[in-house]
Amino acid sequence: MNRADAVAAIDGQERPWDVLVIGGGASGLGTALEAASRGHRTLLLEGADFGQGTSSRSTKLIHGGLRYLRQGKIGVVRESLRERETLLRNAPHLCHSLGFVIPCFRWWEKSYYHLGLKMYDGLAGSLRLGRAEGLSKAQTLERLPGMAAANVTGGVHYEDGQFDDAQLLISLLRTLLVEGGHALNHCRVVKLIKKSGRVCGVVAQDQLAQREFEIEAKAVVNATGVFSDAMRRLDDPRTAPNITASQGIHLVLPRKFMPGQEAIMIPKTHDGRVLFIIPWHDHLMVGTTDSARDKVELEPRASSEEIDYLLGYLNHYLELPVGPEDVLSCFAGLRPLVGTAGSGKTYRISRDYHLATAASGLITLTGGKWTTYRAMGEAAVDKAEAVGHLKNQSSRTRNLKLFDQDETEVREIINRTPDLGKALHPNYPWQEAHVIHAVRHQYANRVEDILSRRLRALPLNVKAARKMAPRVAELMAGELGHDDAWKTEQVAAFRELAVGYLP
Repeated sequence: MNRADAVAAIDGQERPWDVLVIGGGASGLGTALEAASRGHRTLLLEGADFGQGTSSRSTKLIHGGLRYLRQGKIGVVRESLRERETLLRNAPHLCHSLGFVIPCFRWWEKSYYHLGLKMYDGLAGSLRLGRAEGLSKAQTLERLPGMAAANVTGGVHYEDGQFDDAQLLISLLRTLLVEGGHALNHCRVVKLIKKSGRVCGVVAQDQLAQREFEIEAKAVVNATGVFSDAMRRLDDPRTAPNITASQGIHLVLPRKFMPGQEAIMIPKTHDGRVLFIIPWHDHLMVGTTDSARDKVELEPRASSEEIDYLLGYLNHYLELPVGPEDVLSCFAGLRPLVGTAGSGKTYRISRDYHLATAASGLITLTGGKWTTYRAMGEAAVDKAEAVGHLKNQSSRTRNLKLFDQDETEVREIINRTPDLGKALHPNYPWQEAHVIHAVRHQYANRVEDILSRRLRALPLNVKAARKMAPRVAELMAGELGHDDAWKTEQVAAFRELAVGYLP
């Protein structure tokens, strides 16, 4: 199924959908998959590309959340650890365990962190990934080559989970389609349809075909993340906001700065934030910041203050000096936190999710984090069944394996057309067949869709992504039937976007 098939499915629909989900990020796709797998007729609409906002800009971790343990939120940690195990089991092609080391600089820190991590493992029970262990100074530096030795007294090692967020989103999309659901990206909801004061559908604009749909549904779920207040105001203009946007940024560096296989976790910086230095796709990713933002936008930009903040910590912890010229890519994302931040300190706001139903029947799911996307979707569909008077069905997603045939399909394309086995860039594994595959099977419609989220080139290496853009545009144009003007426009738009991913 491709995007044209999704449009045809909407056009051919003569009765209301059971569940209509607005938003194609983690919570939206999790909700849609939950609904479809229960047998409900399900449609998801995303105004931009799947995961173009927050859900492709995370720290790439599936974890219980050590910060919540410190805050005494035992229930949140326990649920997150259970969902971590579910993800590792259902998507082993995209999720794996990763070793972390907390370096210690004061005599008491090793005992303190070791005790906390033993509690963390204890909450995981049989689902733990390994046992926390204390490390000597020599063991700490051996596990973390590239770390500055000054003032290190020892460390604590533990295991947590890592994944690729945008690729997992596409796996969720493909699984949704297998389960009989439908989804359409670049289709923006501009109005809620009501009968007798109850939401019964939406008006949506296809941003690519420049046409409008009126779509009826028995239950409508608002899962638009940082934009959820705007959707709630479509329902009731008097609605008070309940989202605080917190910006986090990540820097991507060459592996030479820390060539080992394990990550560094700093549980508390001087101003109370959490810092990670993580190997990811043979690069090094550093983040994150936690800064309140009044303006909510699809393409947030890292500020010079945030970049300097991370560079300062890198130069404190690593042997080799790091400057802005070493940064291969820098990306920002906005967290949709439920609540308000005292003194602007958003790291104090809970990362738990929030589910609410308006008087009109509009269901809003927001907050939370990637690790608990499935549990969030389960709760939202339980509510949708009640609101939409749907048959109550048991959840199947805890044991539902996620789609894992993309590389098989890519190989089939190369077998049919060997020339498509050519590399898009000499330093990266992506082939021209991946572009064709993304158009045919993953709803990619623009150069940005492919280089930002299907292949992850832009968040890994801006200069490499810019070099790849013309060939990607040429391949896409041939597949989609676009002319030279479209190719020129797409390359220009991508290169303009890419400027914002460098310091």
